[in-house]
Amino acid sequence: MANYWSSQLDNIILQYNTVTDLNTREQLYRMHLHRPLRKMCEVMVNKFYATHMISKQELQDDLLTFAILQLHKYTPRKGKSFSYFTVVLRNRMFLLREQSYTTQVNMTDIMGWVQVDELQDVVDVTYHKTKYPVELLYHPDMEVVPAKSTTKIDWYRFPIHTLQKRHHKAGQEILHLLATHPFVHKKDLLESIRQKTKCNNTTIKRIFKKMTPWVQKQLQENIV
Repeated sequence: MANYWSSQLDNIILQYNTVTDLNTREQLYRMHLHRPLRKMCEVMVNKFYATHMISKQELQDDLLTFAILQLHKYTPRKGKSFSYFTVVLRNRMFLLREQSYTTQVNMTDIMGWVQVDELQDVVDVTYHKTKYPVELLYHPDMEVVPAKSTTKIDWYRFPIHTLQKRHHKAGQEILHLLATHPFVHKKDLLESIRQKTKCNNTTIKRIFKKMTPWVQKQLQENIV
């Protein structure tokens, strides 16, 4: 058993589950349960974290919330509380990691480039190796990227309000870059966006994901 987890916590959790007074429950949690649960979440994140996931702080918050929601399920028949919550939080971490990886692999950005997760598991497809200016966007429903196209996207028309408020400034910088710079490689585009916005790859991809439906609609209406 880890040094941050006391053997007395088994009884404290049982007491927490049987007490009906909210103030007493809150006091029990803050005095005895918050610190060890938080520490266990931190350990799990550090042990099973992958770079394609959200930030470690966000993961710790997610695990802690999940652990609190599982407190009422603990009974002596499930063994020691330390073992029980170790398994519960480990499984939760595995699930979050798998979901994050699946999202990274399946999500394509607005250029038709395949997103590459930060573990460098590169998906080797034609679009990733094809060189073409940002103006020559490919139609998502077409099997082949057209060699030439007169399709243009007026990036400044993008409804910025559809992004989360905290992403508005970064979104405006991204739209300006797309409108004024003929990028050839995805890597160059992402590097310029990171320098301009100070955003990490995860935030940039979230913004792109929000922009994708609007871009696809523009292409469907204007492609020739």
